[in-house]
Amino acid sequence: MTAKTMNRVLVAGATGYLGRFVVRAFKERGHQVRVLTRDEQRLRQAGPFTAPALSEADFDEVFVGQVTDRETLGRARTG
Repeated sequence: MTAKTMNRVLVAGATGYLGRFVVRAFKERGHQVRVLTRDEQRLRQAGPFTAPALSEADFDEVFVGQVTDRETLGRARTG
């Protein structure tokens, strides 16, 4: 694995309470962050229990899909 691939992460559940903080933590640590979400609009809205909205600076890529769909996960990992 190259350093570039080791620093790429896919975060499923980025619009949930914990997911928002996970996305930011990976980004702050220098990782390239791809988020998997069913609804891209929800990323930019405040989350449950005062979880922050995410901004464009918090992630590198958005992949819209369903985490329970095997085909979606395959495309999200490689695409």
